[in-house]
Amino acid sequence: MFYKDSKNPKRCHIGIRYPGIDSTPLIIIGGHRAREIYNFIIQLLDNNGVKYSIIEKNNKTFVELPLATGLATSIFLLAVYSSLRPLRYATVLEKMILGRMPLMKYFVTIMELATELSNYFDERSHAHMHGRQTLSRDSAKTASKMMIQLIDGMGLLRVKEAIH
Repeated sequence: MFYKDSKNPKRCHIGIRYPGIDSTPLIIIGGHRAREIYNFIIQLLDNNGVKYSIIEKNNKTFVELPLATGLATSIFLLAVYSSLRPLRYATVLEKMILGRMPLMKYFVTIMELATELSNYFDERSHAHMHGRQTLSRDSAKTASKMMIQLIDGMGLLRVKEAIH
């Protein structure tokens, strides 16, 4: 995972790269949401004793995550890609990291679908670059909305919403 902070919240961004820090990002979220998400993820990792290491490079903070945590974080970032209130789905990331997420394999399947959709959109538009991320914006938005519908349909947020 990587994060670039800025005094101007509109210039902050967070994303995830596979397999290493020099790979093209799978997905990037920018703006004020990036700072919120980054701070939440670091706090969640610390609160749950998840081991990670931090590397500072090119004015970015790279957080090396264990494989399962990286997968959960990727799914979370894709899920909240289209959400203006990403922390509404905070409990979902916590459940994934703690291994308490029902039907987890379907979230992985939707992530794979996002990649296939990205290739499909490339073929339709004859484009082969998505700018700064591997997934096209259209495929990321589509997959994000699918994941949010699944999360909402499973009632995974009801406890958290009752608190707020």
